[in-house]
Amino acid sequence: MAGVGGAVRILCVALVWPLVLIGAAQAQDSPSSSTTGVPKFALVIGNSNYAGYRRNLKNAINDSKLIAQALRKLGFKVQQNTDMDRSRMITVVTEFADNLPEGATAMVFYAGHGMQIGGASYLVPVDMKITSEQSVPLRAYPLKTLLERLSASRSSVNIVVLDACRDNPFQPETPIKYRSFNNLGLAPVQAPVGTVVAYSTSPGQLAADGQDANSLYTAALAQVILEPHLSIEAVFKKVGVQVRNKTQDDQIPWFESSLSEEYFFLPPDGVTVVAGRSLSAVEGRRSGKSRRRDGGDPLIDVSSELWYLNLSESQWGHVAEDMQRAISSMATDDLALLEHKATGGNVIAQTTLGLYGLAKSSALAVDGSMSDPLDPVIKARSWLRKAANAGFAVAQTELAHLYFNGDGVPRDVKEARRLLELAAAAHYPKAKRDLEALDWE
Repeated sequence: MAGVGGAVRILCVALVWPLVLIGAAQAQDSPSSSTTGVPKFALVIGNSNYAGYRRNLKNAINDSKLIAQALRKLGFKVQQNTDMDRSRMITVVTEFADNLPEGATAMVFYAGHGMQIGGASYLVPVDMKITSEQSVPLRAYPLKTLLERLSASRSSVNIVVLDACRDNPFQPETPIKYRSFNNLGLAPVQAPVGTVVAYSTSPGQLAADGQDANSLYTAALAQVILEPHLSIEAVFKKVGVQVRNKTQDDQIPWFESSLSEEYFFLPPDGVTVVAGRSLSAVEGRRSGKSRRRDGGDPLIDVSSELWYLNLSESQWGHVAEDMQRAISSMATDDLALLEHKATGGNVIAQTTLGLYGLAKSSALAVDGSMSDPLDPVIKARSWLRKAANAGFAVAQTELAHLYFNGDGVPRDVKEARRLLELAAAAHYPKAKRDLEALDWE
């Protein structure tokens, strides 16, 4: 970010790819070393001492040390490097990716200069001489190459975090804030499958090196990733909020994810992270973007909090099918994750738990193994009520049936009709059919 008088600072970037990171190793550790449990490996790079006037970065090495410490606490096997020239960067990244074992989680963290030239992003080695834009592809390390190396490796989840004071050093110096320039910062990238790419600031913008011992972004990230029970998306969202608040929106972190399921640095109780295996089939997401059902079915946009209020009848059908599929294949880990998500307000998780609880209680009542069949029904109804109060049509419909039949609740035909009318107004087909078919006396 520009200092007084518009002095140029190049990028301090941080890239991220999903799952957990590697720990408890020294800089000489290699990805080929064996670890217990899920193999987790991290490559941490801090470039501070650049050749050239006003190009040194005060905090990049400090940032790499702080992140390495945090990752080791998370069980990552960390390979740490500082002040790398181009030749060394090429060798280290290649060896790191090539030596990742099958199913590993891989994380790459980069703090240092970076730039965008001609719509492509580059990490800047310490020996790079700035002569012209045309020489950059030959003297810098392309971000695209880093992503391609990780994508071609045997790892199951990749996390790339770029914390860079990023700018195009060929832009003219000016007292105007960097945000006002065109083509500043790094260019946006599309995360390869199974990858999260996180930036310390939005594409095309700049990040500060920091007035203290670390950059604002790295300091926040090193703290938040150690908080338990946060999905990887929740981690980067929380980091973003902290940085935005401290900079009054002058620096806005950004991330892109191609994960279809949630992953955790420190999973909720009862949830086991297994490389190459999704944690839940209940709700696939792609970084808050639209998701496409199998076979080219309609897109369901889950980016807004109340995404389910505007679904078509066919989209509701896909949602209901997903939930039934999840219920039929429910495992212990799935229940723990569902309860974690439901407690956080996830209507899909709340409704699935409600339906699963009702089905389970019916089965136990039939075989006589449950002493009080009303207890799980009451708990299931509680989850359905939460989702119904949030306007989720599936929960409203199922809760309506409980009231209509008096299952675990006092029979209330009026309340059953009200709930079905709300669900039918949201275009849920089952609610429409039930309104017409039920004998309302």
